[in-house]
Amino acid sequence: MAPGKRKRNDRASVDAGENRPSPHRPQNTNLGQHDRGQDMRDGGRRPSRGGQGGVGGRGGRRNDSRDNPNKLNINAAARSTPGPMSPPPRPSSATQTLTPTAELPSPVIKPDSAPFDYEFLTDDRMASWSSTGRQEVVQAGSQARQDEDPMDLASVFQELIRATLDGRLDPTDAGNCVKEILGPETESAEGTVNFEPSTFFLDTLSMIFEADHPPNTQTNSNLRPFIAATGIPPMIMRQMLDGRLLQDTGLTRDTFNRVGVRQATNLLYRQANYNLLREETEGYSKLVTELFTTSGSEPPSAEVVEDAFERVKGLIGTFDLDVGRVLDITLDVFASVLIKHFRFFIKLLRVSSWWPRIGEGDLLTATGGLPSWALPSSPGWLPTEEEEELSRQERQKRDVLFWPRAREIGLDAFFELGGRQIPDEETKSRILGAGGDDVELDADRLWIKETGTFPPSGNRVAAQLLGFKLRFYASEARDKEDQLPANLIYLTALLIKIGFISLRDVYPHLWPSDEDMPAQLEKKKAELAEKEKLNRPGGGAANALTAAGALSDDTLPNNGRGREATAAKPDPVAQPATTPEDNDKLEPADQKVQLLTCLLTIGAIPESLFILGRFPTLPEAYPEVLDLVNRILNHSIKDVYAASQPRAIQDAECPTKKVADADQNGVPKGQVRLSQLPTRKLLRWPFPDKYDTNENQCYRFYWDEWADNVPVCQTVDDIFILCDTFLNISGVSIGKNSQLLSRFARIGTKSLAEDRSQSNLERWQDLLKRLLVPALSLNKANTEVVNEIYNMLKFYPVSTRYAIYADWFEGRVTPQLPAMKIAFERARLETLSTMKRISGINAQTMARTLSKTATACPGIVFKVALTQIESYNNLTKVVVECAKYFSDLGYDVLVWSLMNALGGHKRSRNNAEFALLPSRWLLALSKFTGEVFKRYRIMDLSPIIQYVNDQLYRGNSTDLVILKELISEMAGIVPDTDFGDKELLAMSGGPVLRKQTLIGLKDRRFESMKTGDRLMRALVETNLSGELLISIAQFRQSAIYRISDEDAHIKMLATMVDDTQSTLSQYLDLLRSNLAIEDFDKLVPGITELIADFGLAPALAFMIGRASLAHRISKVPPPAPNGTTKSLPDSIGSAPVAIDSDGDVGMEAGDNTAQANGQENASQSAVLNGLAEAEEDTPMTDPKSQSPPPTPSSTDPYEEILGPIITGVQNALPKETFNYISADFYVTFWTATLGDLSIPSSSYDVEISRLVAEQSLVMKDRTDMTRAGMSIKENNKKLISQTREALMAEFGKFVTGFGRTKARLLRHKSDWFKPFKAEDVSDAILEKCLIPRILLSPSDADFCFKMIKFLHDNGVPHFRLLSFYGHLFRANRLRSIIFTCTIREAENLGRFLRHVLADLDRWHNNSTVYEKEAWGASANLPGFAKALDEEGKAKNLVSYDGERGFKWFHFTWHQRMFTALKHCLEGVEWMHIRNAITILKSVVEVYPSVDFMGNQFIKLLEVVAKREKGVREDLSLTGNAVLVQLKKRSKNWIMVQAFGHNTVSLLGNRQVPWLI
Repeated sequence: MAPGKRKRNDRASVDAGENRPSPHRPQNTNLGQHDRGQDMRDGGRRPSRGGQGGVGGRGGRRNDSRDNPNKLNINAAARSTPGPMSPPPRPSSATQTLTPTAELPSPVIKPDSAPFDYEFLTDDRMASWSSTGRQEVVQAGSQARQDEDPMDLASVFQELIRATLDGRLDPTDAGNCVKEILGPETESAEGTVNFEPSTFFLDTLSMIFEADHPPNTQTNSNLRPFIAATGIPPMIMRQMLDGRLLQDTGLTRDTFNRVGVRQATNLLYRQANYNLLREETEGYSKLVTELFTTSGSEPPSAEVVEDAFERVKGLIGTFDLDVGRVLDITLDVFASVLIKHFRFFIKLLRVSSWWPRIGEGDLLTATGGLPSWALPSSPGWLPTEEEEELSRQERQKRDVLFWPRAREIGLDAFFELGGRQIPDEETKSRILGAGGDDVELDADRLWIKETGTFPPSGNRVAAQLLGFKLRFYASEARDKEDQLPANLIYLTALLIKIGFISLRDVYPHLWPSDEDMPAQLEKKKAELAEKEKLNRPGGGAANALTAAGALSDDTLPNNGRGREATAAKPDPVAQPATTPEDNDKLEPADQKVQLLTCLLTIGAIPESLFILGRFPTLPEAYPEVLDLVNRILNHSIKDVYAASQPRAIQDAECPTKKVADADQNGVPKGQVRLSQLPTRKLLRWPFPDKYDTNENQCYRFYWDEWADNVPVCQTVDDIFILCDTFLNISGVSIGKNSQLLSRFARIGTKSLAEDRSQSNLERWQDLLKRLLVPALSLNKANTEVVNEIYNMLKFYPVSTRYAIYADWFEGRVTPQLPAMKIAFERARLETLSTMKRISGINAQTMARTLSKTATACPGIVFKVALTQIESYNNLTKVVVECAKYFSDLGYDVLVWSLMNALGGHKRSRNNAEFALLPSRWLLALSKFTGEVFKRYRIMDLSPIIQYVNDQLYRGNSTDLVILKELISEMAGIVPDTDFGDKELLAMSGGPVLRKQTLIGLKDRRFESMKTGDRLMRALVETNLSGELLISIAQFRQSAIYRISDEDAHIKMLATMVDDTQSTLSQYLDLLRSNLAIEDFDKLVPGITELIADFGLAPALAFMIGRASLAHRISKVPPPAPNGTTKSLPDSIGSAPVAIDSDGDVGMEAGDNTAQANGQENASQSAVLNGLAEAEEDTPMTDPKSQSPPPTPSSTDPYEEILGPIITGVQNALPKETFNYISADFYVTFWTATLGDLSIPSSSYDVEISRLVAEQSLVMKDRTDMTRAGMSIKENNKKLISQTREALMAEFGKFVTGFGRTKARLLRHKSDWFKPFKAEDVSDAILEKCLIPRILLSPSDADFCFKMIKFLHDNGVPHFRLLSFYGHLFRANRLRSIIFTCTIREAENLGRFLRHVLADLDRWHNNSTVYEKEAWGASANLPGFAKALDEEGKAKNLVSYDGERGFKWFHFTWHQRMFTALKHCLEGVEWMHIRNAITILKSVVEVYPSVDFMGNQFIKLLEVVAKREKGVREDLSLTGNAVLVQLKKRSKNWIMVQAFGHNTVSLLGNRQVPWLI
């Protein structure tokens, strides 16, 4: 039988055993009077909430520090055995039991005793204390007591107490003084309040004791005899003094505190069955109703909140409610209406007894995160303008002091935000070094060790209540549906922010424990990695089609399903009733991370840093944390950014949309009344602000004061302190916040623009390298942010920018960061995916995709793209097309990537299959370089040009292919190796003819003027135009000496020289085509300087400076009568021109007279297959009829131009050079051009005829007969006509000045060769002039032949063509020249030999032509004379045939050339064979002419082709090619007997002299 219920009166009352009257008024009970000041019980004025009311300042003082303000004792021994709801056991480091141990107050530094200003116990009275001083003090105190003057009386008491504690007075004597001042006790009349001096004294004593004796300090020994001597009854002392003072003075037992705690526990937690079943349920219901109703019905003013708390206290007393449970319910209600009514509950907690104690040391800590409107002294619930201004000023003062502190101690300064107390080193070492197993002390040590500050105060009971809830949601007792409610975490973070609870007390309850946290983070990282892998291009789940099973054949009956398919149907009964997943609970939420997220959101920086400091890798597993860190950073730089942000010209208003009004009454027909949509109200939520979400709805964080404790930078220097401290938490992840990165960029741009000092540049460079530039990889393809970062980079030179890029993509630190690894790998895969799908058809779409990826990670994209281009060169044009959407930074990184790809890898630069050619990757990249620089003008050419120049300086000529591609693509200049015979001939004409010829060759230089100008501008701006030219020339000259003998394969050396020569010609053509002569001369040294100062060979020096010299000569005014310049003889100036069979107007003499009145040459109209007929040539006048060239005067303008060149050449070259030839001839030879020796009349005729035909075709075109079409045709016709007229005028100008040019060249011909042996002169001409120039280019080879003919035709004294050919066709000389030539030089030599042999064949076939050209019209030319007189005139001429006649010599030269080529072909050396085949290919049309020579060549070539097949394939192929041509020509060969008179004897005569 159950025991009977106790009656209501049988239960002990909670009010100290007194019966509770009815009706009951809870505010009148003892519990209802809890926390009221002594003065209120004594009828005094009620103090303000949270203040220090009362006369003695004790009325509002709490009796606890961080523990339960109501002295609750939750005894662990009284708890039952842990049940299923009990949380799992916690490790020792994180365990926090609910049993309060002996309170360990926060250590506080004991301040030094401040000097005390004695007003009554002066030094004079102390000196005369025994006589008069003591009595005067007692009288003053007694008088103040009688007058009820609290000020003087308090001063006397304070001075006596201070003097006693400081040892100035004997404690007993001082106590007696107090006793005399207090006087006898008097009884107050009923209903009146008298002044009680003894109570006043005890209040003063208590105040001084508390200030002078912090916790854990020893009590002054003078205090006990002092109190005993005052004579105050011990009972009054026990009622008025605090427990510690009573215990230290011996007025209570040592067990007094424990007995008090036990008694309070018995009173507060003794509950009867009746109360448990009825009264508490009703009380809690009324409590919940009270909280919900009050918070939602009235504005949370101070009066409303105080009245609400009074009613809560009344409910506690009326229904004997558990105070801890009331707090628990209050927090639950608070959490449920957190967003809407947080102001009410914060003010309620602030005025409640639950608010943690506010002592002197904790004042700033407790109010650091609490806004002013939440203080008890604030009547409202929103800050006023004055309060906001005051708060702003205080924050600014704090920030001014904060940043120097942060510079001093770094990130630890952020732990001091909110007024956290900092222990000195002694206290810190004492606390950290103290032993023991106290869990609370361990938590304090952990906090001090991590933060360097004392733990913040807070209500520990509230923290335990919240911690119990958090533990439940991580325990096994929870159901599957029990998930951690988000509002619980929001509430916890808010309470920590405002100082109601401390993270130190909540932290041990959070799941998972510190020991399990690393495993949890690794698990989360693995999940993120897997998710990232699935989201990557090509890394997703398997295709649904491939994962599906085979389709059934629907042509079969029953859809192909047989009986076995029906039998295979699974049995539903066999299925288990429940699956294992049904019993598995979801893993508990990571409470530490959730709390950290909320703390960062609400701006609790010290607590957030504490958690982050415990787990530095936490942001890697939870990247969303970094977004909140970036939000704080954004606020920290707002003031500095405000000075850098763009200024708006006008306020941007965004009115709402106007829509048709629902009420259209009274609106005229055809009109609609419009009404503006109402502006949507900002909604509050517990997340950072977010705009334009959920149908244009905007949300705002509910706590407006979240940034009160966020330090704000005041100057740019503070920005760098922030970057060195708090920003390192986010690091490169600031790139995830485009606004933050943009603000940093704008601040940096403004700072660099205003301060260009080296220190400022260096610190911003370090920040760009370390954070800002790598952060772009985490940006969401925001081009605006990228451009702003690039605006900062543009303040630095190219080398610095490229160093930043190198560290960004290839450094040792930045690319290894986890976030950067993920971003780079994703960019790489996206680029590969795009490159796989890219083509000419979808280039537009793929370009956007590629540029989007390249915006964030340009280096990765370009690395992949360039690698693909190296392997598949057909991607070049597509990738160039895709580059049109790149950002400015992308173009800059593209140049860096190109240079990195070109020179950053240690790989072979020669083709693996054909070592003579550049590697495929180099050719592909060079091609891409030329095309991309041509397409995009924003790209900077300077680094590529500097790179090529540097590589050339280091001896690497392979990279000249880059320069060749740049010239070809950007300037459109075709290398001279692409010119044929006709083109070479036309290129010796004037500018108009050269332009038309180049256009016909598809040369794009005239179409590429803009891109060519860009290339030239880059060359000029870098001061490399002249330097690069000289470097190429120097390398061309010394290329064969740059490679060691072991690696110097002759084939490779020859190819290197040829390529360098081709590049030199192409580059020189670029400079000449795009620079004025004057500009060229400013950038490139003169001829003599090139020879003397830069060590160039004369051939290369004159090649570079020849055009400038010709331009200066062309500026010399023509001779005029009675002028300063003497006129040339009419016979020379008006001499008509002779046109050879090739259509060239030569300078040789003729028989006929000139046409009168300057009529055009007959060949201009006589055009047959592009060549003028020889019969229609107009020969030049006989040299006899010509006047001798004028003697140059001292004012000869040509001497002024050529004189310094001649002098410089004489000084620069060895003296032996001019032993047999004069310096004047040397300079004349090297400065003359092919256009000086002949006019390409046939080229003019062909081009003029082509233009006439083209003009006719234009007018015949009837495809577009509209007015616009006809206008276009008229314009085209006009342009063609203008070009034709320009060509005719140019040809006439050439003809007019032709004789003048000849006279200039021959003015010193008598002094060119000295009267020495003919063989010496011939050797000098060959070695010093002819052979070096022949090898340069095909046009120079043509010039050399024309020059030899010019010397012969004009009868230059002491020049014998017979002797010259005899020395040229020496077998040993030819063999040596052939061996030393490169492939292209051999082609040039063969071209020269072809011209010579063709000319000799022409003489050989016609004796009349021989006698006319070899002897001269007057038989006076010395070229084929057997002897010369003293003046160099011919005495006897070589006959056409007969003994030692022309045919005999001709056959001799054929035989010697045969001997040289045969020796080369019979050898095994590659260069001999290759060059011999090359020369034979060049002369095959005219040589050999004798059958036995040709047959011998065929046999030799057959042997070479067979022997070299599969070994040296190039020799086999070229040999077969020449072999075919020889066999074609074999029918034209003749026998040796038919070649000439007495030539058979030469076959056996081995002693024939080489020259006559």
